[in-house]
Amino acid sequence: MANLLHLAEISQSVLDVAYDGLASTSTGQPNEAYISHNAPAVDCCDILVVYAEFIRPSIGMGFNAQYVTGGRVLNQCNNLGRVLDLVIELWRPCFPTVVDNAYHPFPATEDTDAAARALLEDAWALQCSLIGAACDGSIWPDSVSRDCLDMAWGDMQPLGPQGGCAGWRWLLTFELDMSTCGS
Repeated sequence: MANLLHLAEISQSVLDVAYDGLASTSTGQPNEAYISHNAPAVDCCDILVVYAEFIRPSIGMGFNAQYVTGGRVLNQCNNLGRVLDLVIELWRPCFPTVVDNAYHPFPATEDTDAAARALLEDAWALQCSLIGAACDGSIWPDSVSRDCLDMAWGDMQPLGPQGGCAGWRWLLTFELDMSTCGS
């Protein structure tokens, strides 16, 4: 029987590596870290969330494979694979907000600068920890044996600021091993 926890194990491994990587930053690890089944409602800050954005089919092996569109597979079931797009979102309660002050309603430049520097430090820590773990193989759960060629790295995009929170969104794409499905 296939390992039905495969996606959850990959998600947890990514979350663990990202969380541990943030320990070395000046702001440290976030207060909350969890897996979600979709994009979280951002009603609080200082959170790290990993969620599946898409689980989509691919035909063939490797990232050179042709992705299936419209849910149709043209007699290629023997080479049907799956690709998991995981998103990492980090939200920090660091960004200065507009204050109720008629003389200086905008945040001080040095406060905005300090927040941006802390966020850039977070981005670098996430990049270093996750890429390092992928290339040394430690990002993969024990149930999976892979190397960094089975992953693709998307762009890291800034989030916010909104309500004093700002952070990062990073897409990681994993090619899934479908060989045990149905066995």
